[in-house]
Amino acid sequence: MISHTLDFAGWDAWKKRFKEDLDCEVHVRREGSLLIVTTENLGVMIRSVTTLLQETEDVYVALTGDQCAITDIHFSP
Repeated sequence: MISHTLDFAGWDAWKKRFKEDLDCEVHVRREGSLLIVTTENLGVMIRSVTTLLQETEDVYVALTGDQCAITDIHFSP
């Protein structure tokens, strides 16, 4: 699900700012069989919910950058 806040200045402003440099915070949490990933940047809110079909104790997450560099990653449980 993608939605906009009042801070959203339009897609052109969003793309321009993302090309410059931006710190981003991504939240990943697990609620039983649901894996919920959320982030908000420059007025765009993204929420993704994935249902785990098999019972598993551990879930691993990978960060990738298709057309960007991902640096200075911090993790907090």
